[in-house]
Amino acid sequence: MDLDDVARRAGVGAATLFRRFPDEAAPLRAVLDVRFDEQARPVIRAAAHDPDPASALARVPETALESVAGDYNVLAAAGVLTPATGEEFFAARDTLLARGQDAGVLRHAPSAPRPTVDHRAAAR
Repeated sequence: MDLDDVARRAGVGAATLFRRFPDEAAPLRAVLDVRFDEQARPVIRAAAHDPDPASALARVPETALESVAGDYNVLAAAGVLTPATGEEFFAARDTLLARGQDAGVLRHAPSAPRPTVDHRAAAR
């Protein structure tokens, strides 16, 4: 979901959406809130009732990491992540994936692309 989707759901145009928020980052935070409700909250709720606590414990942070990776551009544009933080996150992810593949606990798959953000444009 992007800001155009949020505007469409709200029944307004993107420009109107921006006028209704107190600052430029507020609509981005709203997108992140919606994503949390759609992606993370159901996993957290299901984990609370999972009879296997180890599985539940693994799924919650896994979902959070997937969310950060998937929403990297929104997080960066909202000023939540800096370029250095993003680089550190994706470097750690790549290292852990490689270790898991080398140990045989993860299958080899094409590496996930790293999102790119023009942080100067995002800051405007």
